[in-house]
Amino acid sequence: MEPVATSANVNANITVTLEQAQKIVSVHRGDSDQITISSFREVQNHSYSNTPVIKSYRIDLSIAVPPTSYTLVVSSSRSSDRPNSIPTIAHLLTVVASQSSIPFPTLHRLDTSLTLLPYHYLLSSSPPPGSITLSDARKSEIFTPEEDARIDLQLGLYLRQLHSIQNDWFGIPQPNGKEPLEPSYSWQESFTLLLETILIELESRGLELEIPFEEIRRYLSRAIGFFLFDDVEVPSLIGFTLSNEDVLISLPSASTADEPHIVSLPIPTYALWADPMLETLFMPPGPSQALLEAYTNGGGPLILFPRQRTKRIWYTLFLASVVLVGVREDVKRVKWATELIRECMEKLKDAPCY
Repeated sequence: MEPVATSANVNANITVTLEQAQKIVSVHRGDSDQITISSFREVQNHSYSNTPVIKSYRIDLSIAVPPTSYTLVVSSSRSSDRPNSIPTIAHLLTVVASQSSIPFPTLHRLDTSLTLLPYHYLLSSSPPPGSITLSDARKSEIFTPEEDARIDLQLGLYLRQLHSIQNDWFGIPQPNGKEPLEPSYSWQESFTLLLETILIELESRGLELEIPFEEIRRYLSRAIGFFLFDDVEVPSLIGFTLSNEDVLISLPSASTADEPHIVSLPIPTYALWADPMLETLFMPPGPSQALLEAYTNGGGPLILFPRQRTKRIWYTLFLASVVLVGVREDVKRVKWATELIRECMEKLKDAPCY
C-alpha cells in the first residue's frame, strides 16, 4: 500500500471572486441571457470534516421561478489522498447516486482544467433555503420526541444504504474508482497506515500539543499483535467524519405541513473504504436506539465483544487526530481534540485486545 500524502505544505489560501463564480455558472448553464448571481457567500464548516484545503460557496441566481442555487466546492490540493480530491468526491457522488436514495448533493459539473479557476472545482445542488443542521435543531429543542426519533430512523436507513456500497480493497477512494497501484486487502494494514500518517503530520508541526506519540505507538503495536482490526472482511463506503453538524434538516413552514426530514448529507470529503464501525455517528455515546434499529433492520447491538469496544476507542482517537490536522488555528477545537486523544489513551491503557 502506498504512503498517504499529507496536507501540511498545501497552499490553503483559496479565494473565489463573484466574477469567477459568474463565469462558472454561465459556462455550466450555457445562458445566452447571462442570468446573474444574486447572492454569493462562503459556507462555513464547523464539522469534523473541516479542512483548510477545501472551501464551499453558495450561489443563488437572480431567477425566482424556480429558485435556483448551486454549491461551488473548490480545493487547493492536487493530491488524490487526504482529504479526498475533487475528482474523487465527484466520482463518489456519482456512485452513491446510482446505488442509493441517500440525499447527497447532485453533481452538476466537474472541472479540473484550471481555465476558469486556478483550482479543481465541482458544482453541485444546494440545500433548500431555511435548512438547519441536525445539531442546531436539537440544541434549539424544536423537535418533538417523535419527530426526533423519525429523523434518526431516516439517518439510520441512509447509513445502511451507504455501508451497503462495497469495494474489493480498503483505504482511500481513487478518482474514477481506479484501483491504487498497491491495493490493500487488509483493514488492519490500511487503518494503521492512515493513523501513522496522521501522527507523523502532527509530529512534524512542532506544536506543543502534549500528545503522547510514543505511548500511542506502543499501544497500537499491542493492538496489531492481537489482530484487533483484522475482523473486517468486506470494505464498505463510510462517510467517516459524518456527524449531526453535517446533516441538514428541512423545517416545516407556514405554507407546508411537511414533517421535519433530512434534505442533505455533506459531500464525502473524508469518505473511506473501511470498517463501518469507523463511522463517527457510531462514536459513544451514540447511536440512538432509533438510529440503531433502522441501521441494523431491528437487529442486535453494534458492539458484542470487549475487543470491539477497544477498536471503537481507536477509531475515536483517529477522528480526533484528523480533526487536529484540519482545524490548526481553532483554539477551541484543538483543545477538544487533544483532550479527546488523552481520554482515549487513558481508556486504552487497560482495554482488552482479545
